[in-house]
Amino acid sequence: MAVLGEWKYGAGRGYNNVVMMTIGTGIGTGVIIDGKVLYGEHFQAGSLRGHFVVDYKSRRCSCGNNGCVEALSSSYFLPEIIWEDATLSENFRIRADKYDFKEIFTLAAAEIQMPLPYEINV
Repeated sequence: MAVLGEWKYGAGRGYNNVVMMTIGTGIGTGVIIDGKVLYGEHFQAGSLRGHFVVDYKSRRCSCGNNGCVEALSSSYFLPEIIWEDATLSENFRIRADKYDFKEIFTLAAAEIQMPLPYEINV
């Protein structure tokens, strides 16, 4: 669990309550409450993962369900997410398979400082 590492040695160090979500090829979560890892009866209480449905009318997930968090936000589906977003320029969308979350977050941070033009030429 990534939350253990962050709680003991990273951003959560010194806190008794930590909630963490990881975004990558999948979605992961972990929870520390009152200085204890939340396990639950079947050792999955704090591990929501990406396969909980948030929009049942949405994209089909790799698990077979529709609208899982993972299907709507993981890097596995990122090219599809970008391509389907009509608010993005076509030039940006054409390169959908070239982006990862690091680049997306970098572009978003740059836009906060200087808004991007409507048409992005990359």
